[in-house]
Amino acid sequence: MTNLKRWSNERFEQELVTKTNSKYTRVGEVINNCQPVEVVCNDCGTHLTKRPDNVRLKRSLGCWKCSKIEKAAHTYVSFTNRLKELGYTYTFTSKDLVVDDVTPSRVKVPVINQAGTRVDKSYDNVMRRKGGKPIVWNTERFNAWVIENAPGYKLIGEYEKNTKKTTFLCPDGHVFSMIPKNFKDTGRRCTECSRIANSESRRGEKSHFYNADMTDEERQALAEARRDAKYAQFRRDVLKRDNHECQACKSDEKPEVHHVYSFGAYEELRTNPNNGIVLCRDCHVDFHRKHGYGENTLEQFTEWLQNDNLIETVKNRLEA
Repeated sequence: MTNLKRWSNERFEQELVTKTNSKYTRVGEVINNCQPVEVVCNDCGTHLTKRPDNVRLKRSLGCWKCSKIEKAAHTYVSFTNRLKELGYTYTFTSKDLVVDDVTPSRVKVPVINQAGTRVDKSYDNVMRRKGGKPIVWNTERFNAWVIENAPGYKLIGEYEKNTKKTTFLCPDGHVFSMIPKNFKDTGRRCTECSRIANSESRRGEKSHFYNADMTDEERQALAEARRDAKYAQFRRDVLKRDNHECQACKSDEKPEVHHVYSFGAYEELRTNPNNGIVLCRDCHVDFHRKHGYGENTLEQFTEWLQNDNLIETVKNRLEA
C-alpha cells in the first residue's frame, strides 16, 4: 500500500505561505485534501474557504472581495471620466462602488447634474447612454473596442447583436466563437486557450492524484495500469452489473466507476469488480470532497453512503 503524505494544519499553513504569499491565515481545521477550510484574507479581512488541494495546485486562490475592490478601482476611472464629459460633479470614491452582491458597474451613487440637482447614477447608466440616445454597436465600433481593450485579439466575424455569437482570433492563432456580451463584459477570452490552460493545471504535480512520495517509475506504472485492458474490462463489468445507474441516488446521468478501496493504494483490488461501484458524477465528487483522494476505504464509503442495504451488499462482495 502506498504511503501518502497526509494533510495537517501545519502543512496547510505552509502551503498558504508559499502558494499565496501569505495572503491568507488559517482559521478552520484541516480534515482532508478536498474538504474546504475556513481562512481569512490578510488584505481585506474577508472570511472564505479554500480546499487544501486547490491551494497546493495554485487553483482558485483569489479573494472575491479583493477582486471586487480591484474591479471597482478600474470602474471608478472610466465612470468619473464619463461623468466629467457629461458635466456631472461627484464626491464618491472607488470604495463606494464596493457593495456585497452587486457588481461595481451597477452600484448607484449620488452625483450632481448640470442643473444642480442631486441624482443617483451607476456606471452602467452613464456608459449605456450618450446624449440621451442608446449607444448603437456595430462591427466597426466593436472591432475598435476589441483593438483597444483586448490587445492581440482580432474580430474576424461580423457583429450582428450583443447576444449572437461571432468569431475571434486569439494571439496564439486559435479561432473561436463567443457572444460579444461575454467577450466585452465578463472578460472571457479564447476557449481553446482556456481548455489548454485547464488541462495543464491538472497534469503532473498539479493533479489531485499526484503523490510526492512516489518515484517516477511508480507514477509511470500507475498511469500504465489505468491504460491496461484489464482496467477497461473492470469498468465495463461494473457498469453492466449496476445497469449504468448510480447506486447512491439511482440517477442514470454521467455514470462513473468508483473504487471502494482506492486505485492507487490497493493494487490487488484495482481490477476486481467487487471493489467497484457505479456513482453518478455528482455523488462521486461529493464523496471525494468529504474524504479526499488517495487512501479511500470501505469505512469511508459506508460513512458517506448511509444506506444499510447497499452497504451490506458491498461488504458481501468484498468478502466473496
